[in-house]
Amino acid sequence: MPYDGAVSTPGVDATGGGGTDHVVVRVLPGASEDEPDASEGARRGADTAGGEQDPAGAPYFTWARLSNLLSSVGQESTTAVLAPFFAGTLGAAPVVIAGVEAAGRAGGTAARFGGSGVARRRPGVRGLLDVVGYGGAALAAVFLAGSSAIWQAGACRAGSWVARGMGTPTTLRPVSDQALAGRAGRRLGVERAYDALVAAIGPLIAVALLAFASVRTVLLLAVVPAVVAGLASAYGARAARSAPGAGAGAGAGAPGETGAAGAAGRPSARSIVAELRRSGPLGRLLLGVALYEAANIAAALLLLRATKILPGGAGPLSRLQAVALLYVVYQVSAAACAFWAGRVVDRLGAAVVVATGAAALLIAYAGFAAAARGDLALMIGCFVLAGAAAGAVDAAEYAGLARLVPPERRWPALSALTGLQNAGRIFATVTAGGLWTLVSPPAGLLICGPLLLVATILLATRPDRPAAASH
Repeated sequence: MPYDGAVSTPGVDATGGGGTDHVVVRVLPGASEDEPDASEGARRGADTAGGEQDPAGAPYFTWARLSNLLSSVGQESTTAVLAPFFAGTLGAAPVVIAGVEAAGRAGGTAARFGGSGVARRRPGVRGLLDVVGYGGAALAAVFLAGSSAIWQAGACRAGSWVARGMGTPTTLRPVSDQALAGRAGRRLGVERAYDALVAAIGPLIAVALLAFASVRTVLLLAVVPAVVAGLASAYGARAARSAPGAGAGAGAGAPGETGAAGAAGRPSARSIVAELRRSGPLGRLLLGVALYEAANIAAALLLLRATKILPGGAGPLSRLQAVALLYVVYQVSAAACAFWAGRVVDRLGAAVVVATGAAALLIAYAGFAAAARGDLALMIGCFVLAGAAAGAVDAAEYAGLARLVPPERRWPALSALTGLQNAGRIFATVTAGGLWTLVSPPAGLLICGPLLLVATILLATRPDRPAAASH
């Protein structure tokens, strides 16, 4: 099994979710990086004649990917029981849960970009960063399970995001910086679907464990996939170093390398803004994405709402099991819709998919706000819609950029998208959690409605045209 730097976002989450923002995309020759990691391109260059690689033929299950997927299982099993643990066991208010998830996302993003910057300057430390990151996630799981105060649990949860960010190279990249833009949607959709299906294993394990174990046991056992992920990452890094020709790929000119020459050709912040202003379809897509992400509440808050709606559980399932199973529904829905959305992007463009996702999320929020006590059917429908929006929009956002932006200008657009996603999700989560605590749960959920409505109208009436993306 090869070791490469293919990565996923932290989770299919609606924060993305809990760690679930996870489409993996590959950085190819010529891709600039204030975010991709030089060692990633170097490892690929060592295994491919001339440094060329066709992403369509790249192996999915590399050691790096396997490590990330294992880590995702642990992260998502924790997310499935996080809201009941914080609110029920520790007595935390919704705004506290929102603050913890927002701080974790911000810290994880900073750690991911910082780790990639270090690895870009010193490619040999990528494997070490991975191992340290997964080791930190394991320690965070242990301390979270034993925490007895809200501040302790919050620090551990946020720390797990930071550790996982350090152990994962930067977020989604385009499938190719060449003409594969025409098939970017299909490729991204399939990989996003794989990641969501693997992420569903975490809450499914939680459902099984909760039949005979406590919530603290579920939190503690998240250490197992984190430890295995660290071991797999260490083995993969060692195998990569000992592979024939491994050293050659790390030299100058390796794909993805961004030394002085790369830095010199990197656009400034002013040129990024100017580029976005000149591109009508791209600018509209990013505006719609900004509106959508500013209403994209963390999945932990949706699970908290389900905890309040289903206090008695569902049939033979306890409340904790029912909530964890709803998170499985969320992930499976994300997988199914990501697979579908990728093909739609290739045919109709990304705007129509993001608009549809915004409409689905708006309906889901309305359902969460209107749900009455014990309304299981409505909860299932809401999680199906929220998961569908998460999976479809995640794939569409990056595939849309791959279609609309030429390879040499893709870095500014990717940087803008990454910033919009993280800033928007942090804003949405903190705003919703604050209003939930100070006003009411429906207020926290429905405050996002106007943004989603505007995003839907904007992108549905002014869609991007796939034909314009062919280079």
